[in-house]
Amino acid sequence: MDLQLSRTLDVARFRAQGFKTETATQITKDFGSIALQGPVNFTEIVYPLSTIVTPVITTPGGATLARKWLFTLLASGADAFTTLTVQEGDSTAAVQMAYALLTELGFDFAEGGSTLSGSGIGRSPTTASLTGSPTSIDQLPGGPRGVDVYMDAIGGTIGTTKVATAKQASFKISNKQAMNWVLNTTYQSFIDTVETVPTLDAMFSMEFDTQARALYDAVLAASNPIKLIRFLSTGPIIESTTAYTLKIDFAAQVVGLAQTDLEGVWGYQFTLLPLYSSTFGNKACEIELITNLTAL
Repeated sequence: MDLQLSRTLDVARFRAQGFKTETATQITKDFGSIALQGPVNFTEIVYPLSTIVTPVITTPGGATLARKWLFTLLASGADAFTTLTVQEGDSTAAVQMAYALLTELGFDFAEGGSTLSGSGIGRSPTTASLTGSPTSIDQLPGGPRGVDVYMDAIGGTIGTTKVATAKQASFKISNKQAMNWVLNTTYQSFIDTVETVPTLDAMFSMEFDTQARALYDAVLAASNPIKLIRFLSTGPIIESTTAYTLKIDFAAQVVGLAQTDLEGVWGYQFTLLPLYSSTFGNKACEIELITNLTAL
């Protein structure tokens, strides 16, 4: 992942009567921002995901080296999350950002590659000395040849019916946290964050084949049924039959249809609205990662 830290100032400007330029300023907010991009991978992705919601970590059946990280974003109720301290630089110059977390995280799966992007906030970065001898994490990106899209009826078993001709898929969480500012000189940046109503967006495109036409017709019907959606990225084997995997599960309705040229193939892009379903449970979405990392 490419992670860039920036410092942001909100400045109030004042112009005294008779002057054409500002005559005084006041810094009202001082905080940090994060820009993230890179390939979807099966290792370091645990860090940005953990700032969205705290995972439950277990050992998959039959495994000893692998771990399952389950990130459940609740449909109702507050999510626990983790904040990080991020450093960047070298022995000559470095900065450090405390209370760092992502407020937006997106996944894009396409023939050109599987990519990750996001943005976030943190307390105002300060100059610092880098922590000595940090632990390195193996880089293990998941490519498009390991991606599958599934769509099943609500009440059925998610991950059963594969979208045979999927061409693209994306999933995005945004507006997850907001900064909480207080009048207290102990805190020169925000004190903490408050959870806001998040926005979830998703879509997939496919050839306009029999499966696509059935979905097209169902959307036009009065019911517009809720579907169980799974985006699955599978990587190499960790041990025995346990492979690196990334699953993104959610319930959704189609809220947009757009005819599109998919590299010369007549296709449709289906815009999805992830929503609450009592059948799916108290989950806005669920992201499961099987990896070899045992902890942050």
